[in-house]
Amino acid sequence: MGNKEKLTSHNDAITTGLEDNEAVLSYLQWGVLEQQGTWDAPSGSELNGRWSREWILSAYLDLTDAMIQHLGGYENEQPAFVPDEVLFLDKSARPVAWLVDSLWEVMADKGAKKPHLGFIHIDRKDWWSRVKLPLVGEENRDPFEFNIKDVSEDAINAIRAKFVIGDLTPDNYENEVWKLPTTLDGKKVLIVDEIRSSGATTYMATKLLSRAVPSATFESVYFWSAPYNEGKSVEIDNKDGTRSVQRRMYNIPVWYDKHKPDGREVSDPSPGVMDRLYRENPTQENLKRRIAWFVESVTPEDVGADVDERTKRLKRDIAALSYLSINDFMMAKSDTRTGMIMEFLRNKQGASSAGKSSMTLLQEHTRRIKKKQGERTFPLVEKKRS
Repeated sequence: MGNKEKLTSHNDAITTGLEDNEAVLSYLQWGVLEQQGTWDAPSGSELNGRWSREWILSAYLDLTDAMIQHLGGYENEQPAFVPDEVLFLDKSARPVAWLVDSLWEVMADKGAKKPHLGFIHIDRKDWWSRVKLPLVGEENRDPFEFNIKDVSEDAINAIRAKFVIGDLTPDNYENEVWKLPTTLDGKKVLIVDEIRSSGATTYMATKLLSRAVPSATFESVYFWSAPYNEGKSVEIDNKDGTRSVQRRMYNIPVWYDKHKPDGREVSDPSPGVMDRLYRENPTQENLKRRIAWFVESVTPEDVGADVDERTKRLKRDIAALSYLSINDFMMAKSDTRTGMIMEFLRNKQGASSAGKSSMTLLQEHTRRIKKKQGERTFPLVEKKRS
């Protein structure tokens, strides 16, 4: 993984030791995570129109716990599809990778192999345009209307170039990409999006990647899952004078913003930026990024800019979560959403959950988390104590 895709590490994000829950909660005050919007938090968990800090932490830890399970981090809770590689969809799923990276050592079983984490930019509107379907009303369009046969061979060749192992040439890469192996060959690849809207983005990503790397197997999952993805259907007036129904979620990830990339570190693809990078430094990495420019996000490093302040703070907030006593923030029996949480745990544990009470399931799950965290030491905390 190149520097442009470097994930959050404790040493990068936290400069002082955080020794207990109180210190972490104090550090998170006025941070990005605390800005999480609120609707229908459990009784007593709202504060001044927002979720309490404790409920916010419980939500993000619970969702990251589910994501780590999807990635095969728990020996006794293995999913049917254990990925070798994970591709997070830019821009909004990138912070999910930071959460996994920061909390894997805290929450996953000791010795569990973390799959390789990477990124790819798949924009739903861009691909509707590429297959010549109108953007008016696209948010309600059936994902199955995206026909992979309508995507040009040039686009598929370029996507494959992103993953090719070996050297390409600018003038003949279309043929060369099919004579060379890729980093995804024969692997199970999980595509992660942060939130489900129409379902089209992950459907498109799966179809595009399956055609670009036929020997790999692809599945997809969403980070913002039950019980946090509740919403309602609303009627809206379209620009063409028609009316349509959209589903709007009551709560969305704190970093999600349709209008600006702040908090997600990267910005939309740019052929001009990728062309300039290759002209200034004609390496194979830059050539492949230029070829596949439309699935390559632009990083601050690409344009000689500093990382935006919201991204910096969000990364620090996420890194700070690993210093919590995780068990203190896992879902409790008094949670008004206990039924949904228990259904989630039963699905995770499969047949092994048969005959067990809801409370037993929750106790076993949190006991395992607590045990695994007890096996961890964190360099910065140890350094401060020495």
